[in-house]
Amino acid sequence: NRMLVVDRIERAVTQARRNQRQVAVLLLDLDRFKVINDTLTHGSGDMVLIEVAQRLTRQVRDIDTVARLGGDEFLVVLGDIASESDAALLADKLLKALAEPLVAKGHELRISGSLGIAVAPRDGELAGDLIMQARRLPRLARPAMQLSPDNMQRTRATNNSHGGRGTGNDTPTNARCHQRALVG
Repeated sequence: NRMLVVDRIERAVTQARRNQRQVAVLLLDLDRFKVINDTLTHGSGDMVLIEVAQRLTRQVRDIDTVARLGGDEFLVVLGDIASESDAALLADKLLKALAEPLVAKGHELRISGSLGIAVAPRDGELAGDLIMQARRLPRLARPAMQLSPDNMQRTRATNNSHGGRGTGNDTPTNARCHQRALVG
């Protein structure tokens, strides 16, 4: 999956350069996903990951790429956008779609995530650099998932749980990219 994502980013950057456009790489890190695995089992966690992948895929265009990088991290390569505000709009759509409740093993879950955005060429043109920048610059952290009923409510504050990653420059970005959903 990672090699295919790198290829998609590099193709998007090449096409963007040709057409004088930009590429946005959005990295979504699910908040407190470990709680689901620890509390409701890994099977429930797998169901949540599949649902998250489907929700993200429904928000992007056919020319964009959605991929799970591993664990609770998803990457979106956003192509052929006119301005950085296009990436910001998509980021908001992704987080809203993620926030819709879902049910796993009889428990209603509310999932949230932190989202980082990098833009080529501003933040680099190599796939690794763009992924690193998106990981380093979380744009938004929302209150985390809640497990209910059974008094299993869990809430998480915002940015402090991301291993000291700063918010840095949280300006969203543009893109020009191809291909579609890669989840697995």
